[in-house]
Amino acid sequence: MDWLQSLDVAIFRFINITLSNPFFDRVMPFFSSNPLFFPTLFVLGILMLWKGGARGRLCVLMLLLAAGAGDALIINLLKHSIGRLRPFNDIAETHLLVGRGGSGSMPSGH
Repeated sequence: MDWLQSLDVAIFRFINITLSNPFFDRVMPFFSSNPLFFPTLFVLGILMLWKGGARGRLCVLMLLLAAGAGDALIINLLKHSIGRLRPFNDIAETHLLVGRGGSGSMPSGH
């Protein structure tokens, strides 16, 4: 299992350090912590329910079911079962763009 951990760290360092660039270092935190994200989704959902017809309503229903079940039942259950720490806990040179999260890192809820 050491080889898997070494591969995991190497891939993380490649993405986090080598692929880092000034443009995305500014853009991604904006989208990650934007207070208008959920209100915008809510307005888009209302528009889909109002103007989308039967397909729009079905799409909103399926998205709500998938997001609710996926986050509550699958992601959080696995996150607490696996209990894997976030990379900044183990890798000192981690390039952080936003604050340190308190939950585990595996699996990601994205």
